[in-house]
Amino acid sequence: MRQTEITDSLVELFIQLVQRINTRAEKKVEGEFTKDLKRLRGKEGILLRLAEAAVAEPGGMVRKVIFPVPGSPR
Repeated sequence: MRQTEITDSLVELFIQLVQRINTRAEKKVEGEFTKDLKRLRGKEGILLRLAEAAVAEPGGMVRKVIFPVPGSPR
């Protein structure tokens, strides 16, 4: 009985640890993404052009439809 309780406690601790690591990783990734977006000038225009390109050619290859858009002038 005691061995089962110890095993259950260890499993719960392990799950909590994994959840904590996952939360920290998500926060770090979101923070980096937010920093990158803040540094990017004209991001709304770029995102709009990306969306327009994706809608205009939904079946197109990403390499040909989406990648050229950010650098292209409006």
